[in-house]
Amino acid sequence: MLTRIPADEEEREALDALMLAACQVIGRHGYKGASVARIAEEAGISQGHCYKFFASRDDILEHVVVWM
Repeated sequence: MLTRIPADEEEREALDALMLAACQVIGRHGYKGASVARIAEEAGISQGHCYKFFASRDDILEHVVVWM
């Protein structure tokens, strides 16, 4: 689950980039290979920025389903 709701357009765009990157990483590496590091790199953001919205990798991957 999201730990923080995006406060502005820039944060909404970062969250959308994170979700799209998570989908792409899962597609290439599978669920087990979808690390926060890989997702962050694909999204072009830091791992810390990922944790701004989510508490864990599993939270990110669960939100992908909701986001889609």
